[in-house]
Amino acid sequence: MENGYERTKSQRIKQLQTAAPFARHQRWHLRRGVSDPTCAFCATPSEPITTRTCLTCSHPKELNSNNFRPNNRGWRWQCKKCEGRRVLLWMKDHPEKEMIHAARGRAKHAGLPFNLTVADVVIPEKCPVFGVKLQRGTRESHEWAPSLDRNKPELGYVRGNVRIISNKANRLKSDASLEEFRQLVAYLERL
Repeated sequence: MENGYERTKSQRIKQLQTAAPFARHQRWHLRRGVSDPTCAFCATPSEPITTRTCLTCSHPKELNSNNFRPNNRGWRWQCKKCEGRRVLLWMKDHPEKEMIHAARGRAKHAGLPFNLTVADVVIPEKCPVFGVKLQRGTRESHEWAPSLDRNKPELGYVRGNVRIISNKANRLKSDASLEEFRQLVAYLERL
């Protein structure tokens, strides 16, 4: 019988390689605080798991698509409610990145060019159009929330063609030309 010291280096390497996946799996369990998962390394429970405890709020919830989002390995460990809160906090802390992300999606959907980076999006203190302080809104659009405006909409979201103005100014501007604004002002003055 050979002990650990008498084994050859190749035998020890082979033993570590076969034990490594299980060690990684044990660390995975420790990080997540899971005691009885269903996986290839652990004993499969006799009945299927129907509840899961959210790692953020620690509330046990039914394991279905109303409470948890599916991922490529089963279900996520954070419930939809906690995930929504996390996303809102991220959006509040990173407004420039949020604007870039949303603009990239709009550009892709419309087939417009896009080459903006976070450094290209600088949110001013006040709206350049109305001079009102810009404020972050909630998921619903807010009049004085910062909004990414394209100077010439047909050029897309490219450097030099975008600026930050208030959501209200951006909605008013929309796709109207200067001549259309003059006609609107003339009409309003006649009233």
